[in-house]
Amino acid sequence: MNFFADNVQTSGLLSRVPFSAEQGEEIQILVMSINFNGGSKMTGEFKFTLTAIAPSEFSDWEYKDLNGSLVKSTDFAGQMVILNIWATWCGPCLNEIPHMIELQKLYQDEGFTFIGVSTGEKLIDVASFANTKIDFNYPVLINPSGEFWEPISIIPTSYVISRENRLVEKIVGFRSLDQWKEIVARHFEPLPIVLNAERMNNKLRLQWKSSRTKTYQLQYQSEPGDGRWHDLGPGELVGDRMQAIVPMDEPYRIFRLAMDTL
Repeated sequence: MNFFADNVQTSGLLSRVPFSAEQGEEIQILVMSINFNGGSKMTGEFKFTLTAIAPSEFSDWEYKDLNGSLVKSTDFAGQMVILNIWATWCGPCLNEIPHMIELQKLYQDEGFTFIGVSTGEKLIDVASFANTKIDFNYPVLINPSGEFWEPISIIPTSYVISRENRLVEKIVGFRSLDQWKEIVARHFEPLPIVLNAERMNNKLRLQWKSSRTKTYQLQYQSEPGDGRWHDLGPGELVGDRMQAIVPMDEPYRIFRLAMDTL
């Protein structure tokens, strides 16, 4: 969540400082009295007002990929995206790319992707680098001008964009694998899981899409309104889907998937 901290002094002066904080995070505000050039110290009552700011909708963008095809932000509508601004000459950028590749493998089937945007470089140079140095498993785009929706003076800089196309976090500088895992887990919203049912004589085949990041327990109710759910287990993997075949030996059953985090 983004905030403004307003410092209103008795002299009527107002200073405004933007900052970000997560739910439950403790924020410490340091109040100082400074004496410039032998003058009198600033005294009086300090009042702070914290104002929450709703996440803003992220800017539209379009860049070419390594094949020269145009890629637009709208191509990723409904996905969680981490837009990573980097360059082939940037050591910290290159050091964190393996972390992104690892997390891309884990989350790419869950409506999530990293997108690398090279800044200030030519397509031919970045394509040569990608073909010989790093096997990217996420889209790599080119911005030769180095001009973005805001000035970027430090790379890597990454923007975490929600499924609703809202900026939820900005990350400046290198992050370790553990830090990236925390960032992704903090903002990741799993896609809805659809439970499909097919009747086979006196049995029912239930199927749902498998997930690398979540595991589900299949549960059922046999009496309407009793509120008690009974476990049927996690099912078995068949292709890219989970499956359970259950007997229909009771006249009434409601099924659901209860989610656990891996």
